[in-house]
Amino acid sequence: MDNPNTPLTLSRRSLLWGGMGALAAGMILPATSTRAAIHGTGNTLLSSARDNSGRDHAVAWSEDLGILWKTLLPGRAHGPAVSPDGTRAFLPARRPGNWATALNLTKGTIAASVECQPGRHFFGHAVYTADGRHILTTENAFDHGEGRIGIRDAHSYAWIGEFPSFGTEPHELAWMPDQRTLVVANGGILTSPESGRAKLNLGMTDPSLTYIDSKTGTLLEKRTLPAALRAVSLRHLAVAPDGTVIVACQYQGAATDRAPLVLLHRRGRNLVFPALPDAVVTGLRQYCGSALFSPDGAYYVVTSPIGGIAILGTTNIPGTVRTIQLPDVCGAAVLNGNLVLTNGFGQIMGGAFDDFDPEPRSEPLKWDNHAIAFSSPYT
Repeated sequence: MDNPNTPLTLSRRSLLWGGMGALAAGMILPATSTRAAIHGTGNTLLSSARDNSGRDHAVAWSEDLGILWKTLLPGRAHGPAVSPDGTRAFLPARRPGNWATALNLTKGTIAASVECQPGRHFFGHAVYTADGRHILTTENAFDHGEGRIGIRDAHSYAWIGEFPSFGTEPHELAWMPDQRTLVVANGGILTSPESGRAKLNLGMTDPSLTYIDSKTGTLLEKRTLPAALRAVSLRHLAVAPDGTVIVACQYQGAATDRAPLVLLHRRGRNLVFPALPDAVVTGLRQYCGSALFSPDGAYYVVTSPIGGIAILGTTNIPGTVRTIQLPDVCGAAVLNGNLVLTNGFGQIMGGAFDDFDPEPRSEPLKWDNHAIAFSSPYT
């Protein structure tokens, strides 16, 4: 059983290194952050992508100039994280990779190559703390089948410590508006590097949404699904300015089942699966990719690369939902205040949240699953 009082695990380096004693005492974070850091807005898109020869790159792209730079990666990355000042990025490998690449975004160069601690692998997502001093990553303690949140110095990339995710297979994590509380989507699927991407506990999955105090590593709130929905794996999430969390899910049950895949939550309340039209539920094909809110929280977006659709909904009650057709669409970001979608055919589609009707643009790349915007001085 998860112990909500499980302490932080800290390396000896973190206790001896100048300034890290504050972290051991529970002082990871400052109290404030910029809006861009919270919502990932900016004028330049960052994503991993594969070229026509099969090599993987980190790519910066702008509406005016197209590809600004691309930097070769050791393999396929997943969800990029950007520092609050927009000068650095951290790209973990997709599961079950044990490497990550740190980038200098002003130059488009590699700042460092990072490896997991022994007995750990990345789950593909990370966040910077609001002061830019630390990077937190979702990881698997695969000898125990337990989720961990790793802590690294954001400048030296040294491992500092970790705390539990209070669930199995933590995938995406994000900051709540207080910039102290982390919300984590625990997919509930047991995996091991020895088995690659094989799912080892289908039929016994235990997905959950957890809220964790990042200063102490203690569990604040945990929500699980009813037994009938345990095959709904919680994967990707986003947080609105008012603290509403949206989760994009993937279903691990029978292909003929009609499972809910979009989940909303507010702290202290029950999980809610918003009612979606039957055609939308069918169109998602039991698989959602990215989740996103507009900067004002008035709109939400969930993508489905298998269904080839993105759903764009309003958060007001009763709300409206429209479907955007784009083959293999998965990446979603806020670029210059507008919604941008990317797909595995190199296409980029952008437009206003309240009037989304653009023509796709193309690059000679296969965009990977996730994208984030940052402010570049070159655009």
